[in-house]
Amino acid sequence: MTATNQDGADHPSSPGAYDSRARIWTVYLFFALSLIALLATTSMAVVAGYKSSYGSTEGMTVEGLARFATTGRMLIVSMWVTAATLIACTLIALRLSKVSLQQSFGRKFLCLSPGSLLLVMLGAPALGAVLEAFTVLIEVKPSGTLKLIADAVAQMHGAEMLLFAVGITVGPAFGEELMFRGYIQPRLVARYGVTTGIAVASALFGLLHMDALQSPLAGILGLYIGLVAYHTGSLWPAILTHGFNNLLSVASLYYFPDAERDTQASLITGALGLALFIYCLRYLLSTSVHRTNQRPSESLAER
Repeated sequence: MTATNQDGADHPSSPGAYDSRARIWTVYLFFALSLIALLATTSMAVVAGYKSSYGSTEGMTVEGLARFATTGRMLIVSMWVTAATLIACTLIALRLSKVSLQQSFGRKFLCLSPGSLLLVMLGAPALGAVLEAFTVLIEVKPSGTLKLIADAVAQMHGAEMLLFAVGITVGPAFGEELMFRGYIQPRLVARYGVTTGIAVASALFGLLHMDALQSPLAGILGLYIGLVAYHTGSLWPAILTHGFNNLLSVASLYYFPDAERDTQASLITGALGLALFIYCLRYLLSTSVHRTNQRPSESLAER
């Protein structure tokens, strides 16, 4: 099931063979333009929201606008604006590169059995527990975007909290995965090979978050999600894994807002998370659609 576009990039279900002639500058241009578009649309959304709430932009200051941008309602709007912007940019890029949306998604939605899908999805929060333990160990406290989200969740209740949970689960999962694992990663894999291609795509994924703490954490998590997309040959498990991880993160902030970052407890949780992550990763690799001893027509659900 290999389909190569004019950039030399294969869609997620292909083996992604290395091709030193594959065109790659379009990927970096696409990322830069998408980042500019993202900054523009979210800024316009915040300004429009401010005007709608206060009736005018007179007397608006940068500090006031920044505070307004971190309110629960505005965070919900911003998530959907971000997702819509990334999806729109990616659809335009796919159109220009003559690759269909179906090709970008790769194998069908039900390409994994329920048990296989659950194991794949659990790998992300397990890795998150390891990263959390590491930040506690080196005494790095939540800051920047992560702290803003935590503070906003602490003030949310009822319908607002539900909308936020749905938004952070669905929006980033579809928008970011279509962009990074549906468009960027296949092209980088085609040009640089699997290991470097996934690593560079993950680094760009981290850079998109534009935060001193969240960016490296997101980049590491992106490595695992990139492996999920590549080894399942489909974007769907990556989308579900991303969304599941975000949902668990928000649920943890909501139900355990005052949880202490105890070093011993974090290390125990991190150790358990590491064991689970290794198991999930080994399972993913052992059932990869790219294994040479696996028939091309054999799905993971049939194993």
